[in-house]
Amino acid sequence: MNDDWTAAEQPSSSINPVLYNPFLNIPVFQDVEAEMTEIPKMAQHETTCKSCEGSGQVNCSECYGDKQITCRHCAGAGTVPGPTDLPSLCPHCNNGRIACEKCRGTGKIPCVKCNGRGQVLHEINT
Repeated sequence: MNDDWTAAEQPSSSINPVLYNPFLNIPVFQDVEAEMTEIPKMAQHETTCKSCEGSGQVNCSECYGDKQITCRHCAGAGTVPGPTDLPSLCPHCNNGRIACEKCRGTGKIPCVKCNGRGQVLHEINT
């Protein structure tokens, strides 16, 4: 026990000072009736996540499941101006498209509703 705290006498009311801090001159109270209140029991139940239908993954919000996005260097044209103002192939993409950076070209990202587990946890009173 901390040496800064001393035990206090307990009056007859249901709220009892438990500890007293002489430096702050503040008693710490404890509600005896609240301690005796029974906490309702909860059961946990897992169900299939409706957002991802149990797969744990949803379509990427950047490419919408297409796996590729428009190249930002050539704006999807596939060509960029060359040194002589003649178009040359864009060195960053393949025909104006690049693999989506958010999903790394998979078209899917983890479901945020179930944290990629495919199941959501529900608590029900028993």
